[in-house]
Amino acid sequence: MATKLTLRNQWLARYAAALAAVGAGLLLRLGLTALVGEGLPTYITFYPVVMAVALFGGLGPGLLDTLTTALAVDYWLLSPTHSLSIANLVDAVGLVFFTGMGVFMSAVAALYRRAQRKVAAYDKELALRESQRHNAMLAGIIEHSSQAFGIGYPDGRLGLINRAFEQLTGYSGEELRNIDWAGTFTPPEWRELERKKLEEMNATGQPLRYEKEYLRK
Repeated sequence: MATKLTLRNQWLARYAAALAAVGAGLLLRLGLTALVGEGLPTYITFYPVVMAVALFGGLGPGLLDTLTTALAVDYWLLSPTHSLSIANLVDAVGLVFFTGMGVFMSAVAALYRRAQRKVAAYDKELALRESQRHNAMLAGIIEHSSQAFGIGYPDGRLGLINRAFEQLTGYSGEELRNIDWAGTFTPPEWRELERKKLEEMNATGQPLRYEKEYLRK
């Protein structure tokens, strides 16, 4: 449910940003006109806005920004009476050309976003395979090492162990997966020292070294 709400919020944010970008492009053009005077190209501030919205928001927001910009330009800039009408053929051609280019830029940006996602997914897959290969290699080294190796968790479970650890303790791998390592392996006279060492490790988050005796099966 939370994921669905998050996705919906992201969708709303993308389209809301597309609508806000139309106003930003219009205000920017009005500001430039006040600064340098009349005569600026009609769509000078709107092309980069459409491209930015399509690139960061996707195809839908890009199309929404294009169509909303076309309506805003027609109403605020092309029509002397501020209505949805076009005074001459030149303005009509310019509006159609802008709309077509906006659709084109949105489509290109969408293809670019899709390609980027594929590249990212491919890189992630390569990294995962490399990590799995390294883990398999490390596990093989540990498994065939003559040095006993075992991972014990705070709740008493044993994680990764190798054959040398089985030989050291006298238990089979199946048995080791069903025992409490602290209570089974540690002699009573070593348990207080081990408890303090484990508390120290948990408190500092740093590895430490200590020696103890083991009880074999």
